[in-house]
Amino acid sequence: MNASRIYIHACGGIGPDGRIWQGDPVSALQPADAAPIALKPLLKARAIAVPRVASRFAELASLGAHACLQRLPAPLDAATRLYLASGLGDVARTDALYYQVMPPRSEVASPAHFATSGNNMAGFFVAQYAGLRARNLTVCADALSLEQALLRACSDLRHLAAPCAFVGSVDETTVPREFYVRRFALREHEHIGEASSWFVLGTGSDGAIGELLDVQVWPTRAGPLDDASVTQVADRINDSVPASTRPSASLLAGCRLEPADAHRLAQRAGVTLAPDYLSRTGVFPTAISLAMIEGLNAPSATTIIHVNRDDAGRTGMVVLRAFAD
Repeated sequence: MNASRIYIHACGGIGPDGRIWQGDPVSALQPADAAPIALKPLLKARAIAVPRVASRFAELASLGAHACLQRLPAPLDAATRLYLASGLGDVARTDALYYQVMPPRSEVASPAHFATSGNNMAGFFVAQYAGLRARNLTVCADALSLEQALLRACSDLRHLAAPCAFVGSVDETTVPREFYVRRFALREHEHIGEASSWFVLGTGSDGAIGELLDVQVWPTRAGPLDDASVTQVADRINDSVPASTRPSASLLAGCRLEPADAHRLAQRAGVTLAPDYLSRTGVFPTAISLAMIEGLNAPSATTIIHVNRDDAGRTGMVVLRAFAD
């Protein structure tokens, strides 16, 4: 076992239409802002036991985790550490509590609902469902929450602090649209979505479906990338992607990366700009996780490079290699 290398052993989740998200991209475009998924029937159909006090956010997290765990040949080691990433957090439960205690209702909040309204409670319920007894960490960091969670998981694995890592990303939508864009800005033509996506990481290569080659987050100038910043990102891609695979590597542009910057970056790095996935998944902070699942389930080996920004100017990059079936 080489602790310096991180392998992906399983992935899975549910997309904005409530279906299990697998390897075949949906050809149809997202026609409008996605309505929140009806989760209760999905939980019942899969016999997933979630406590009654769990929020919708926790239910969404549990459904995605179940889709991933079903693809493992054996249950996770109880010492597996869990990392949950979210850009928006538990929006529905927080909103419900706010409207309950503020005028004109001015009621006393349900103690059980108040106690389970924190973003970290979703990770707790997933860990309970998966039989995990180790550290449970929730990371909320706008558009780069998944990158930050992956960084922490990789650090723990390389330091042999855990046998494997269960990394998830969960974001739920709110309607109408004007409520959503108060928290996460959209371009006029973009539609909102939601999803729960999970990945099992480890340092052993046996049974792996892919390898996580690199994860980075670093400060850059806010706003559109200037030429110097584009060159800097391209250099980091070149350092992470072997030259032999670079011509066939695909750049997945994050929801905060301007389309013009993505084109310039792909040309500068000598990689292919992948087709837009946000028109299919909808736009939310961790939407890239669905595109990563698609890439990992592709029939042939491929290298995927994801680059995104946040409002503070930080740039994040995830590079993974999907193995051939």
